[in-house]
Amino acid sequence: MHVALLGAGMMGQTHAHAYKTMPKVKVAWVFDKDAKRAQRLAAMLDARPTTRLDDVLEDGNVQAVDICLPTDLHRTFTEKAAAAGKHVFCEKPIALTVEDAEAMVEACEKANVTLMVGHVVRFFADYQAARRLVESGAIGEPKVIRAARTGAFPKWGSDNWFADESRSGGPIVDLAIHDIDWIRWTFGDVVRVYAKRTDRYALVTLRLASGAICHVEASWAHPDGTPFTTKLEIAGTKGLYTTDNQSIIPLAIRRTVDGQHVYQPENPQPRDPYALELEHFFDCLEKGTQPLTHGREAAKTLAICLAANESAKTGQVVTLGGASS
Repeated sequence: MHVALLGAGMMGQTHAHAYKTMPKVKVAWVFDKDAKRAQRLAAMLDARPTTRLDDVLEDGNVQAVDICLPTDLHRTFTEKAAAAGKHVFCEKPIALTVEDAEAMVEACEKANVTLMVGHVVRFFADYQAARRLVESGAIGEPKVIRAARTGAFPKWGSDNWFADESRSGGPIVDLAIHDIDWIRWTFGDVVRVYAKRTDRYALVTLRLASGAICHVEASWAHPDGTPFTTKLEIAGTKGLYTTDNQSIIPLAIRRTVDGQHVYQPENPQPRDPYALELEHFFDCLEKGTQPLTHGREAAKTLAICLAANESAKTGQVVTLGGASS
């Protein structure tokens, strides 16, 4: 399958490296408003660079586009791609408003093309292991979930777009959304939200329909050079699950080589989760099935994040309705 990569920034580069491990997918175009940046990434992928979206949309060999652009551009580019008959993979968050998210979903449904949103945490091995433990009942009934995603401010965004909340949505919509999406997927409906935040830090409390309480921390407030850190803790009636990306180091496996015992490192993350999510997208296109993180799923997660922003603004609890899929 041929795909056009829209955006040659950090996420575009991340996806580019994932595509290099996927022999069944060819990146045909790299689009970016910065011609030199498009050229550099296109050269790595043996693709054609362009600053004209029409070059991509008019290419009948391109079946899908991968949108790695600032969030405020997601709706426009998704609608244009759908109108041209292209399937759409869109980085998270799906949009900045539920209205925009719904418009994106409707545009893709009208054009009979697939829309998947990049909620990549669902594809991380340690988070998948946590979900399996919850589903198996190994830790009993979950009562308290704590999640954190913290680091320095993302200065790598072109034109410093992360600092403009009208473009990024701020630390809840752009950063905490990862953990909120995984929590909703794993534990079910969120019924109440309360949050406190600054422009670079947020602490969100979620009450689930099950009665469990979740604490989600998101920070862009750490000093430059601070390692990006993720943490997850699930306390249940029968056990406790914890993981964090700073403690996940290669495992030392003892093997016998020429009669000698040696310890060989093994990576506990067997595959790049970005490659796994993109493979899932193209597998769904091939089979005609619905992606795990389809547009309506992403819109539901976005609604919770927007409710958290509302709570932080008003200082009041926000009650939510609806059900998870």
